[in-house]
Amino acid sequence: MHLDAYDAIDAQVALSDLELTALAEPYSKAIAALDAIPGINAIGAITVIAETGVDMNVYRTAAHLTALAGLAPGNAISADKRRRIGVRKGNRHLKRICVQIAWAAARQEGSFLRIRFLRLQNRIGRNKAIVALARQMLVLIYHVLCGKPYNDLGPMFYDQRNKDRAVDRYARKLAALGYTVQLVKKTT
Repeated sequence: MHLDAYDAIDAQVALSDLELTALAEPYSKAIAALDAIPGINAIGAITVIAETGVDMNVYRTAAHLTALAGLAPGNAISADKRRRIGVRKGNRHLKRICVQIAWAAARQEGSFLRIRFLRLQNRIGRNKAIVALARQMLVLIYHVLCGKPYNDLGPMFYDQRNKDRAVDRYARKLAALGYTVQLVKKTT
């Protein structure tokens, strides 16, 4: 009985996916462009397009789009005192899908977005890091829908950007584990 119910629900999901892809056919180019971003699949791309549209001229900047989604950082300033507040109100459906695709991107091995999440998580915590990654992904979506192709920076981006700092960090980690480290630069 349970297997029959499961099969019936599975058939309904498959039918819904077929109907959804048929309805999203006019936006296939935008869906394919968004599918290149790690963490975004076809259903995620369709949901984002349903909430934002494909014409990004409606939004002044990427910051405008993130503010409308409620993913822009909020600050409360009074009498020269800054107080951090949580995420702002905004389009809850867009915020929800952005957080979901951010979780998917954070689990994607070998991508810049995963490394970005791990670095943020170490500094500000898991939940704040995923919201920050969701905001960054919405900015990426804005630029991809504006016509710029997505180019993944790779997992070694931060180490290659400042090699001396990365070498010092790894040497300190090895020294903390009890190893004596002697650095010799490789000549090619």
